[in-house]
Amino acid sequence: MNYIEILEKFGIETNNVYKENMFREKIGNYVFTIADRRVPDATIYGVCQTIGFPISSIPRLFLVTTVEQFCLTILFPPHLRDVIDFRIFLARLNVLMQDNFFEKNTSLIDIVKEELNECKLPYKFCNGIIIPKGVKEFDKALVCDVAEWLADYRSAHKLYLTALQQ
Repeated sequence: MNYIEILEKFGIETNNVYKENMFREKIGNYVFTIADRRVPDATIYGVCQTIGFPISSIPRLFLVTTVEQFCLTILFPPHLRDVIDFRIFLARLNVLMQDNFFEKNTSLIDIVKEELNECKLPYKFCNGIIIPKGVKEFDKALVCDVAEWLADYRSAHKLYLTALQQ
C-alpha cells in the first residue's frame, strides 16, 4: 500500500494538484541521490536548446555542472519554483529522459515510471516518454507499438518521441 492509498483509507481526499506536487518532490529528492555526477557540456547545451532555456542560468562551479545543479535549475527554476505548470515540468522531464547522458548514466527513467504509478497521476509511461492517460491517440496500440518498433533505429526513434512530446 502506498501513501496515496493510505490517505484514501483514512478518508482524506487527494486531488491532482496534491499528487503533482508529491511527484515533483519525489523527483527532486531522487536528483539529490545522483547529485555528484558531472553533466557533460553537450547535454547542457542540447537540453537547454531543446527547451529554450538560457545556458547562462545554469550554475557552474569551476566549469563543472553537477546533475543536482542542472536538474534543479531546469525542473525547478528558482524564479518559477512554485508556479511552473506541471505539464511544462513533465515536458522538461521528458527531454531530460531522452538525453543520452540521463538515459545511460542515471536511473531517472525507472524512478519516473515508479513514481507515476505511486502518485496515481493521470499519466502513463510509454516507451520512454510520459503521456496523458485517456487520450485516444496515445492510448491506441499504434503509437506505443510504433515507438517500440523504432527502438532499434535510434535516430528515427528519437525523432518520433520528440514529435510525440510536441
